[in-house]
Amino acid sequence: MLRESFPLRSCHLWYWETLKYGHENGFQSIDLGRSEWDSGTFQFKRHWLSEPRPLYHQFFLNGPSHPPPIGSRRGKHLQYRVFVRAWKHLPVPMTERIGPILRQGMPFG
Repeated sequence: MLRESFPLRSCHLWYWETLKYGHENGFQSIDLGRSEWDSGTFQFKRHWLSEPRPLYHQFFLNGPSHPPPIGSRRGKHLQYRVFVRAWKHLPVPMTERIGPILRQGMPFG
C-alpha cells in the first residue's frame, strides 16, 4: 500500500463492509483474524468492539526438540529477520509463485 493512500483509511472501509455484510446476512460472529495482544492491529480491532479470544497452538514435533517461535518471539531469531529482509526485496511475481509453496511448510500455513 502506498503511504499516500493511508489517509483514505481503506482498512476502516474493509472492516465496515465486513461487519455490515455479516449483520445483513445474520451472522452471529465474525472472525477478524489473528493479532498479537496489544499490537497495533489488536488495538485497531478493539475500536470495532471486537471480543478477543485466545488462540491455542499445538505442535507435532517430528524431529525438533522444541516448537517453532511464534508471534513476537519470531523477531528475536536472526534467521527469521534475515528471511523477512530478503523477502521484502524480491520481485512480486516471484513471491506470488513461491509464497504458497513456502506457506505449506510454515506453522499455521
